[in-house]
Amino acid sequence: MLSPGGRAVVMLYYRDSFNYHVNLGVVRRLRAHLLRTELGIKLARMIFGETEKDLRRHAELMRQDPGSYLEAQNMLNRNTDGPDNPLSQVFSRASARRMFWQFRSVKTDVMFWNPNWLPGIGKLLPQSIEDQLASHWGWHLWIHAQKSHLEFTQPTGAACSGLFRIDDAPDLAEALVN
Repeated sequence: MLSPGGRAVVMLYYRDSFNYHVNLGVVRRLRAHLLRTELGIKLARMIFGETEKDLRRHAELMRQDPGSYLEAQNMLNRNTDGPDNPLSQVFSRASARRMFWQFRSVKTDVMFWNPNWLPGIGKLLPQSIEDQLASHWGWHLWIHAQKSHLEFTQPTGAACSGLFRIDDAPDLAEALVN
């Protein structure tokens, strides 16, 4: 629970990122086909810098059901937080703002660029270029949201005691939440 006036900082995966559209949509699909052979696993390890254990697990999942493995949602799930990750989701700036509609102030920032997304040249990019790529097509969508302050003022001419009865508590709680 966030107190009135509190600040929430949340990271979500960004739907409009390079990682989602190019890396997961194209590059990881091509990599999946490499994983059909031992040579392909070794080559994928050199190109992508992933652990042999993870690559072998991806290869096993690809062998079990290639069609299912290559489905868009499964590509996202398996290539986000490990090959056995059950679920990942991506969000747009607009959907993030809608999630925080009750907050007074909502700001979004896009960050995080992984040089491995551009095999061969990614690690050669100057930091200034990497920062530019991250700010436009990064993988992390950060939400900074400020909750509204609730202002309680004492009614003029009334004492605090006796203002609320215990029977009023559910209605008061609902009013505070909504």
